[in-house]
Amino acid sequence: MPLQKLPERAGQLKRDKPYAVICESGSRSCSATDFLLGQGFEGAVSVKGGTSAWARTKPTSREGVIAMADQRRLDWDERHKAGF
Repeated sequence: MPLQKLPERAGQLKRDKPYAVICESGSRSCSATDFLLGQGFEGAVSVKGGTSAWARTKPTSREGVIAMADQRRLDWDERHKAGF
């Protein structure tokens, strides 16, 4: 779903499901993931580097995708712990 539609459509998403958010470079997916995490979607992660990184690294397993996404989640947690 487009980033600009996310605030109005977030209510359609299930909060207890994991979401791997991706865009081309990773910047819009970071914004979307920050929004989702702030709304209590604790399973939301952004695929670091977006589809560009995906194409370069070609993760071939679910674990590879999760590893790309987990770093973004860690970055978000650290920023919010620091009060940003």
